[in-house]
Amino acid sequence: MSRNLVSVVCFGLAISLTGSIAAGGVSYLDPVGGWAYIYEGGRADPAVSTALDGTWDHMEAAGGSDAWDGSAPGQVGSAGTGSAPGGAGVFTEAGTTFLRMQDCGDPRDAGGGWADPSNRKLTFCRDLGQDAGVNGGTILNDGVTLSFRARIPTTPPLDNYYPDGGSANVAWTTRGYNIHDDGYGGFGIKQGTGGNGVVCFSLAMDGDEGDIPANGLVMNKLNGTAASANVDSYDSGGTVNMLTGFDPHAMARVLDSNCGRYLRWRHPQSHYLEGWQHGQS
Repeated sequence: MSRNLVSVVCFGLAISLTGSIAAGGVSYLDPVGGWAYIYEGGRADPAVSTALDGTWDHMEAAGGSDAWDGSAPGQVGSAGTGSAPGGAGVFTEAGTTFLRMQDCGDPRDAGGGWADPSNRKLTFCRDLGQDAGVNGGTILNDGVTLSFRARIPTTPPLDNYYPDGGSANVAWTTRGYNIHDDGYGGFGIKQGTGGNGVVCFSLAMDGDEGDIPANGLVMNKLNGTAASANVDSYDSGGTVNMLTGFDPHAMARVLDSNCGRYLRWRHPQSHYLEGWQHGQS
């Protein structure tokens, strides 16, 4: 299954609020009423139920979609006893502080030797019910602004890649991420806890798995007006939904979307959420 790497400096969520709660520090005006929540990439706390800035969780591999061991890229130790390759950590580059997440494939296989948690898959989730005025059960119907700054990173530290079923690790090669597993990607908003659908976005390259015709930002495929699971990059049918014409390795574009009603790109002045890369697991 396709997995990814991400590095974050600013991630904002806004709905209709009565007062300004925080400032995203972006190069355009904040939404009317301010942001409901902002993650600025300065913390990477490893606790399962209070991760990153203390308001996220990462599900353990035994029962979820995460196998983070709490280590960061560049901290890889001895196989089986030290920190696994990849992971998530805070870095500073050219005066900008950000969270980098790297999934290096499957370090459990030959050429690796790490048991779970092995950093073979990384997932961070945040309950929208923590935010005043946010109804997670109707958020996509109500309308929401999601803003993030991202790039596909090419600068170190980036640990080696461990192919699924491989016999040896190899040097990391730059890659992006797709939409997979019924609509999931690099950044997303899920409405409710049932089958109400999810809207996701991933920075991708034209050599990535699935219908990725060019470098850019890929979203759920367009496939009718009802919620559908047939929206992944590798699903047959549907229409590719992608923004192109920019360099996803650049430091970084900002996406501002309002429940899919409009999309616009901006160029930030400083902070960024650094992009998605993936291995296989």
